[in-house]
Amino acid sequence: MSIYPLRSSNLRSRRRASEAREFQVMFLLAFLIFLAAGVIRRLFHPFDKNSYRNPLIAEAKAAANTCLPFAFMN
Repeated sequence: MSIYPLRSSNLRSRRRASEAREFQVMFLLAFLIFLAAGVIRRLFHPFDKNSYRNPLIAEAKAAANTCLPFAFMN
């Protein structure tokens, strides 16, 4: 039995782990950007009824989850 399939499997798992870490870092950066944008929007439009329907953190998380997968499409 050859050990080469084990090596390629190990390489794939390391690649997946690397991509997962890259996704986490990009998600954190996108989340912070959208959070800052949400804070600024709420500062300039303090009496907008629709802006207080959803929590600010939930809006930033949803925006990051919506746009970030497009960066990983092949």
